[in-house]
Amino acid sequence: MRILPAILVALTVPAAALYGCGGSTARPSIVADAAPESAAEVPEASVDSSPGHDGDATPDAGYQNQASHCVRTDAGIPDPFDAGAEPDVVALAQVVGFGGTTLHHPTFISITFPADTLAAELEDFTASVGCTDYWHAVTADYGVGEAVAGPPVALTEAAPSTIDDTAIAAWLVQKIDSGDPQFPRPATDTLYAIWYPASTTITLQGVTSCSGFGGYHNGTQLADGTPVAYAVIPRCPVQGGGSLIDGLTTTASHEFIEGCTDPQPYTAPAYAAPDTNHLGWIFAEASEVGDLCEFDQSAFYQPPGFPWYVQKIYSNRAAWAGTNPCVPADTPDYFYAAPEVPDTASLDLVGTGTPVPTAVVHVPVGTSVTIPVLLVGSADIPSMQLQAFDLNQFTGQPTVLSLSLSAASGAPGSTVQLTITKNSAESGGAGGFAILSQSGQTETFSIGVTTD
Repeated sequence: MRILPAILVALTVPAAALYGCGGSTARPSIVADAAPESAAEVPEASVDSSPGHDGDATPDAGYQNQASHCVRTDAGIPDPFDAGAEPDVVALAQVVGFGGTTLHHPTFISITFPADTLAAELEDFTASVGCTDYWHAVTADYGVGEAVAGPPVALTEAAPSTIDDTAIAAWLVQKIDSGDPQFPRPATDTLYAIWYPASTTITLQGVTSCSGFGGYHNGTQLADGTPVAYAVIPRCPVQGGGSLIDGLTTTASHEFIEGCTDPQPYTAPAYAAPDTNHLGWIFAEASEVGDLCEFDQSAFYQPPGFPWYVQKIYSNRAAWAGTNPCVPADTPDYFYAAPEVPDTASLDLVGTGTPVPTAVVHVPVGTSVTIPVLLVGSADIPSMQLQAFDLNQFTGQPTVLSLSLSAASGAPGSTVQLTITKNSAESGGAGGFAILSQSGQTETFSIGVTTD
């Protein structure tokens, strides 16, 4: 779930913004393309002429035959991947559990409002995504099995013009607790998908839909304490030449998987953030398994044989192997620049109320610290170009760091030096920096934490 403005994705995806969060931010002048203003942007390649899937998103009678609705035939679920010891600071991140449960056997329920011309397509996506090869690939590491769909809900009440997330949660609870026949008591692992029309503006913690986020998931509970998970997908304008349905299903794929792997993100977080050696990703507004792959340039794609666009998801297993962690990956080849962070500090970056030892670089105000950066990559990566940034410049806050690399490029296996100068105190005493690596047309990011 990402609710704050997009940051580094503006650098990594020239023609597409993130669907799980989104928004526009300032970017460094070295990047030529302009940041998109909406989360619901789709690559031009997403406009296709496959049967029943028009570029103008007009429903087609043939589309329902393009995907099989899921019928759970096996109660077994994959075992969560457990790599053992926490990875060191130069390895790729692992998304770790914080004690909350996941949705092991998900049931998705689609909720649409009157006169939604895309309702049938959205219901079809909700009913079919959970038994695809894509779903198997992206859930395999987190103890989530195949997802089926419950009866869709076609509301007769009009959607509100504005609504806050607290009101959405209260509305959903009231529907279930009052015995509304369209909202029977949910199965244990139910996730409700609420598709709001374009006429509804949604707010979440002071952030507004389509300018601050393109979708989110959250959790609440019924009167008897039964937990309920839900995903909210606003109808954001589409940019980049794609169709509206492409943007909606891509957003939903992100929120469905995060809703299953972290269904109660505020009260009982599950797979909510990277390991303590890589918590700097939180300063890039990326923590859950969908967020970490919004930085991937090929994150948004159409799986073979499936009529809907989806987002690739972070795999702990692939990351542990040092291969491309955003699955399904086009190629296992991968590269990145790994800062060797020397210090630790007790920080509560996840917001659980419990500070944990976190890998950091201590840089007192007015001083400079130099750390090594190891360049990691597969054998067929000849070299990578490097740039370093203060993450504050992507969040609209004043920058406090000056960063300088000893070399602008290097080959995998080599080491360059990163000098970090602290010009002023960081808000809250901690902040982040990023190292952008580029080889050919592919870019990757590494994130680090600095403290005063």
